[in-house]
Amino acid sequence: MGNAKSNAIEKALQILKCFADDNQALSVQDISKRLGFNRTTVHRSVQSLISEGFLQRDRDPHKVSLGTAVLELGSALTHSLRSRSIVETALPHMEALRQKTGYAVTLELLTGNQSVLLCVLNGDRVWRFAGTVGDIMPWHAAAGAKATLAFLPEEELAPLLGQEMFAYTPDTITDVSTYLKELKKVRQSGYATDIGETLPGINAVAAPFFNYHGKPAGAVITLDVGLDVTSEDASAVRLIKETAALISRENFSPKGVVPDNRDEEKEKGTLTGAHG
Repeated sequence: MGNAKSNAIEKALQILKCFADDNQALSVQDISKRLGFNRTTVHRSVQSLISEGFLQRDRDPHKVSLGTAVLELGSALTHSLRSRSIVETALPHMEALRQKTGYAVTLELLTGNQSVLLCVLNGDRVWRFAGTVGDIMPWHAAAGAKATLAFLPEEELAPLLGQEMFAYTPDTITDVSTYLKELKKVRQSGYATDIGETLPGINAVAAPFFNYHGKPAGAVITLDVGLDVTSEDASAVRLIKETAALISRENFSPKGVVPDNRDEEKEKGTLTGAHG
């Protein structure tokens, strides 16, 4: 019984590989001839693959091609490889920042319109960051989320604005108007802050890094108890912007260009203009 299942799986995988070159639609007969399998066996495997979304009917009902399940797996792999690549690139710069400051340093990746925690380096202090890799950070409160979302096009940010803005602390932003003003400041300054908005007494500063198209890819963050993030001249602010620029330059942008601002005309027609 076990051998039969193994053989069926092997045959199904070989059938999928028939489409690897150009995903040209094939009939059961085409596949049978190509692989030397019995037509009944191929038909049975093809039906199973269709039901699981790995194959789909072509416009010619007698032929099939790769289905959306293959695309989903490919996207997951691409995302995984991209995440690992970003961490490998960012880690030396994060470690250098931690050594200079002694503060905790984290990395977030923008996935869709969510900021996902990708890496955590705890600092030399007693306080330890309790976040776990894979956590989705509060979009309206966390510094990393604000740093990346500020640079999204309006249509990509808009779905978030109808969601509840939960008050994690008394300092959490809980209305859209204030939040949009906050994002405008982030775009102008190139960094975002979380001053006790997510965790009482914990301050954070974040700067976004960008891909070669100039779009936000994620953010690097430093955080600690009472961290000074009150001005652009603060050491933590200066260092986090430098670190984000290094990550942008090395991993994404050949010229290291980090767009801190949007021109006035574009801004009037995007977030602030649309939501008053």
